[in-house]
Amino acid sequence: MVVMNCQIENGILSYSIVDNGVCITGFEGTDALLVIPEIIDGRVVCGIGKKAFLGNRSLQHIILPGTIEWIGDWAFCNCAQLQRMEFPRRFLRLGKGLFAKDERLYEITCGSGDKVTFFPSRLLAVAVTMLDAEYMLDMTQAGCAEWYGRLDNRILTVLMEPAENALKNLVYCAEEDMGAKQEACLEEQRRRKAYMALLRLAYPEHLERETEEKLTAFLLTPDGLQTQSAWEAVKEADGKEQLLFCDIVLKLNGIREENLPLVLEDLGDAFVELKAHLLRAWEQRKAQDSVWEKFAL
Repeated sequence: MVVMNCQIENGILSYSIVDNGVCITGFEGTDALLVIPEIIDGRVVCGIGKKAFLGNRSLQHIILPGTIEWIGDWAFCNCAQLQRMEFPRRFLRLGKGLFAKDERLYEITCGSGDKVTFFPSRLLAVAVTMLDAEYMLDMTQAGCAEWYGRLDNRILTVLMEPAENALKNLVYCAEEDMGAKQEACLEEQRRRKAYMALLRLAYPEHLERETEEKLTAFLLTPDGLQTQSAWEAVKEADGKEQLLFCDIVLKLNGIREENLPLVLEDLGDAFVELKAHLLRAWEQRKAQDSVWEKFAL
């Protein structure tokens, strides 16, 4: 296979010719944004090769051309800064492990021309980074009721996984570390479960009543809002999500009169917006409770 280079605005794309089309095989550059062209050397860009962007440390946002037909194994694996991917709305042949270890991937969006009024970009990213559900990357179906049904089935399956599943791949360096490693692993499992339940409730499109009740029931279990893990999930969320999560926790009585001071102390000076939102919501709830008490009298 002959590999050639193409100079673009913010770097150099490596590519090869396959079936009279172009397959992207690599990229060199330091910019955060990469827009892959539709045409290179007079040929249509039809694929992204195996491991093409593996280990990239600069790219945060990649836009794929509408001409793409397939993406090879591990194409975007271990991209430490990658936060957003933009796909065309068409069926693609996809390899395995496309976004493995891309812990900062926040959105998988659809390109221009998308006629769907709502696209589940955040949930789609979570499906591949936290749920190991790359089969959800069918861009022709993402956002439809059936797609949400498959997503919810996967979320509920993960929520019901026993604690032992979190420990099966744990490697112990020394016997004296075993207890600490186990607890850290279980804590991470609880946090991720709480995060997924909160996230789906925060984005309730096509959320069936039965599924909503199951997510709520999970959060009310000892593994849910009664643990520090759930609150850590709130703090790790970004921007708008953080406030939505806070409202859900309040609604489910996860923050009460007796634990409010501890929650505020935990937030400290690091979460100014979240702290202000929580205090406003708390005062509003107290005011509403006061109104109902007057009606009761």
